Amino acid sequence: MTDPYAGLTAAERERLERFAAAFEDLDPNDYAVAIGNSPDDVGIEVARELAGRVLGSGARRAAANAAARAFIDAGEQAIARRWRVSDLFLGSRGLGGSPEERAQFLTSLERAVVAVILWDELTDEERQTVAGPWARFIEQALAAV
Repeated sequence: MTDPYAGLTAAERERLERFAAAFEDLDPNDYAVAIGNSPDDVGIEVARELAGRVLGSGARRAAANAAARAFIDAGEQAIARRWRVSDLFLGSRGLGGSPEERAQFLTSLERAVVAVILWDELTDEERQTVAGPWARFIEQALAAV
């Protein structure tokens, strides 16, 4: 079996592990914070172009895609498990159930994963662009020891 993350450096893997640990601790009801107030289609396209240029192609891109897929799967599972009895009576305080909100969340999470991988190669402004609403969360996750 091949390693899906073989295209990543040790530093990139370590950053992903730190981000994964922080993401696991994040309550799925707080995912709504990660998508911001409204979709930013222009920002998404700029982030994709920038990330694509820095990421390159080949094994590194394949590894980034595998990492993004793993985080998206984890996020979807956490959303599916988040319902509690209190949510039935009081309503959910987090990410809504609309397909648009979920798609927006998953797109923002994909951006975050790519930003984590590229973190050391991006300027502060580029980090903000690629990470989008996850930038502060990533900074805190990567600063944690």
